[in-house]
Amino acid sequence: MKTVKASVVLLLGMLLVTTFACGGSAGQGTNPTPTPVWATYTNVSNGFSIQYPQDWTKLERINDVIFIKEVQSAPAVVFISVYEEEQGTTVDDDYVDQCILAMRLYSPGDNISESSETTVAGMPAHKFICINTSAQTPMKRMEIHTIKDNMLYITTYMTSESVYPAYLTTVQQMIDSLVIY
Repeated sequence: MKTVKASVVLLLGMLLVTTFACGGSAGQGTNPTPTPVWATYTNVSNGFSIQYPQDWTKLERINDVIFIKEVQSAPAVVFISVYEEEQGTTVDDDYVDQCILAMRLYSPGDNISESSETTVAGMPAHKFICINTSAQTPMKRMEIHTIKDNMLYITTYMTSESVYPAYLTTVQQMIDSLVIY
């Protein structure tokens, strides 16, 4: 079921960010590099490419790639997850309702502060912004869901609520560079 996949991605991401935030490393603070040097990541098997700052750590896994910027208070994390969907699935109102239901079910501490239509890679998409205050450090997450050729692409940006605005411009540049082919 697609909402279960989205929920698992959400929970894994929250676990990843919480692990980094609690484990912590001596990072660079919360001020992003003013002019990042960009690299391009291409995933041929999942059909996408994205630009990312070279000073971010890249972790590749089977169905996703994770980009991490270490900072003292909490890492900024962007990941793109790709899953096969049922034939004919679209990011329509039913899909959005199922995602919201799954978020409430699997992450009851989430407060969905925004749910809106958008585009990503030139395709219809849906954006969710959530704040989870149930953890010791309040976490803020943006998810953008789009589907192309029965493949679900979820782009997620997650960090502490206090760090979130510091990297939002960089993350938006990453999202704007996403190409799905």
